[in-house]
Amino acid sequence: MKRGERLDERQARPKKPIGRSLLRVLVANTLTAIVLWLCLEMFFGLFMDSRTALQSKIQFVTMTSRDFIVADSDRGFRLRPNYHSSTVNTNSQGFRGKELPPDLAGQRVILALGESTTFGWAVADEESYPSHLETILNESSADTNFVVVNAGVPSYSSRRADELIEQARMTLDDARRNELYRKLGRLLYDEAPYTFLYSRPSLDAVSSRVRGIRPSVIWYDLRDVWLASR
Repeated sequence: MKRGERLDERQARPKKPIGRSLLRVLVANTLTAIVLWLCLEMFFGLFMDSRTALQSKIQFVTMTSRDFIVADSDRGFRLRPNYHSSTVNTNSQGFRGKELPPDLAGQRVILALGESTTFGWAVADEESYPSHLETILNESSADTNFVVVNAGVPSYSSRRADELIEQARMTLDDARRNELYRKLGRLLYDEAPYTFLYSRPSLDAVSSRVRGIRPSVIWYDLRDVWLASR
């Protein structure tokens, strides 16, 4: 068979439909992307669990190394009862400050919850805000005796909060991420690690070249910000 006849024979063969070949390529690429996405989710899930556990262990060791902190099976750590130093003193029940009155039935008791702000980090017992609150209430009321219990524990830690933060950072689903952040917000609201007493007014200034910036209560949304040319 001559060369020209072989070329004619190749040209006479039926051509495969282009659309079917393109569909196969698209299906193969889609399946590859799905498998890769699943592998990434599994990898980040395993990595997240080990990282969260390591962070919790580090924080636990750091907290329990302080003299006025002891380990607790339910909360991780708590104040050491009957601890006394030049700056921090706890009563027999493990609350900061003086001993509570033996009979609280006839008194108005207020339990102050929180973290370092309530505990009174780097201040004396009488300088913490629960102590100030008790003094102010008793000076302003002649009929009722108020007792404010300082139940603050410094260095707030929540393993559940750590897990929610890591899960939200690792997920690729916007709806799932928003759901996790809503759960985190509710958890922080219920546990009240901080007591936000006020919000200071602020005045921010930016260059006239910065466009699209909008003030926010928390922080600026920089997704629509751009810099104009001179």
